[in-house]
Amino acid sequence: MALFEIVPINFQHRLTRAILLPLLLMLALAGVLSWQLSRLLEVTKWVDYTNKVIAQANQFQKLLVDMETGLRGYLVTGNSVFLEPYTQAGLLIDDVFNDFERLTKDNQRQQQHLTNLRSDYVQWESYARYMLTLRKRSEDYQTYSINIIGKERMDTMRREIASLIQTEEKLRQERSQAAEQVAHLVLVTSTGLLVLVGSLLAAFTRNQLIAVSQSYKHALQRAQHQAEALRESQQQLQAILDGSTAVIYVKDTQGRYITINRQYETLFHLTKELVKGKTDYDIFPKETADVLRANDQKVLSAGTPLEWEEAVPQDDELRTYLSSKFPLKDHAGVPYAICGISTDISERKQAEEARQKQSEQERTIAQLSKLNTLKDDFLSTVSHELRTPISNIKIALTMLKISLTHIDERSQRYLEILQAECNRESELINELLDLQRLEAGSYSALCVEVVNLQEMLPTIIEPFYVRAGQRQQTLQINLPPDLPVLVSDRPSLERILAELLNNACKYTPASGEIVLSVRYSSLPATTVTPTLDSASATIFTISNSAEIPAAYLPHIFEKFYRIPKADLWKQGGTGLGLTLVQKLVEQLQGTIRVESSRGWTTFTVYLPNQPKA
Repeated sequence: MALFEIVPINFQHRLTRAILLPLLLMLALAGVLSWQLSRLLEVTKWVDYTNKVIAQANQFQKLLVDMETGLRGYLVTGNSVFLEPYTQAGLLIDDVFNDFERLTKDNQRQQQHLTNLRSDYVQWESYARYMLTLRKRSEDYQTYSINIIGKERMDTMRREIASLIQTEEKLRQERSQAAEQVAHLVLVTSTGLLVLVGSLLAAFTRNQLIAVSQSYKHALQRAQHQAEALRESQQQLQAILDGSTAVIYVKDTQGRYITINRQYETLFHLTKELVKGKTDYDIFPKETADVLRANDQKVLSAGTPLEWEEAVPQDDELRTYLSSKFPLKDHAGVPYAICGISTDISERKQAEEARQKQSEQERTIAQLSKLNTLKDDFLSTVSHELRTPISNIKIALTMLKISLTHIDERSQRYLEILQAECNRESELINELLDLQRLEAGSYSALCVEVVNLQEMLPTIIEPFYVRAGQRQQTLQINLPPDLPVLVSDRPSLERILAELLNNACKYTPASGEIVLSVRYSSLPATTVTPTLDSASATIFTISNSAEIPAAYLPHIFEKFYRIPKADLWKQGGTGLGLTLVQKLVEQLQGTIRVESSRGWTTFTVYLPNQPKA
């Protein structure tokens, strides 16, 4: 509980009075001082006003002197240059009269002086114009009676100006004395009021401070008791939090940590002191901190408990926590913090994902199995359906050759092309059917027999000798005479070797080499290749001087795959030969490998000497 909630009501009232009464006294003092200062400013303003009137009278007197001097200079010399002061003063004199009227409009006596002054000026100005006219006509302007009139008018104006200035100076003296009296009054009053208010404030403040001190003492004692109770409660709460296996933490509305429990310290290798005041951005990567902060803000916006799965890095791995977060609110219902309780569900999550993955894999396997069955059925049906028309075409070609007594070279070429394409389609159909049977496990049962390689290999190799010779290739056979007999399925073995030799001839350039080597391994087959389970093995190696790019090697056993631009002899093919070879080798319980580097490609077939029954 906050201290302001436990202070008694009279403590608050005393504090209010201790502040409010001095404030009111100071406001009253400020009001009195403001009023006195305004009076002082008013009196000072009238003194300034009088100074302006005197200055204006002096200016008018100066203009009269300029006019009189200019007039006399012209009358004596006849030079119009001397009239310039007279002319300039005459232009300004009306403005001076107007300023006089404005400045003295509140003084009837001065207004009378000004009226007399204006009348005298008008008469003198008439006199001056008359004198100028006489001088310009060269008439007698020095008549005594005329000059006496001008002098009398000028003397009258000087007396009026002197009287006006004397009146204003008397006013200035009176107003200056009044300003001094007001200033003295302000100083005395201000000093007295300050002393009085200071004394009152000192006495009042002393009484209030004594009362506040007593109230604060009682309040402090009560607060200490409550703080002790609160500390014990917090310790009990911390003990409960530390005893939980969940990660528990409290943050303020800005995302700064207030406290964490022992499980948080243990799992993330931190302490309460180190975490306090930090945010998730100081502890976790930015991507994780962004998610955690966004979830906290959702809780503050909703004002209700919310729950998420949050992924957090921990000890170099990503752990999944089920986090329940809720706002902590003050007595007014305003959130001031967020409490989170996070439980590690990584193992459960992984188990659920594993079950889902297994279920998806099972569904995928079932779908693939179904598709594979449909594919096998389709290939079988199509192959059987295609076999009959291809056979009929072959028969038709044979009958056509027999029926034609004379065939020109062009027709003969067309017949050969047709015959080759029929053979190619027939080969494709047979390979598709064989491949489908091998994959479906319905290939004809192995007829295991003793195979004498010295007798079998020459019959297989003979046609390739002829082809290699036609293409200027060198075909070499390395067959040891003491090679032991091999127990295997002879037709499958013959097909494997024929397909590999056919590929070697197809991709070897002219003047290239092809080498077939056979050797016996008496070591356990697992020493030769881990996938072969037999006491001994016969190893067939077919190498040719042509290199397969490394990017193509992983795909050469795939169905219908053919290496781009590698068929130098335009022999063509289905792209199923090596796939069939791989399946047949596996049927014979053997393995096959391929390597290609430094201009050579080598296929190695490992076959057990005594396959399992």
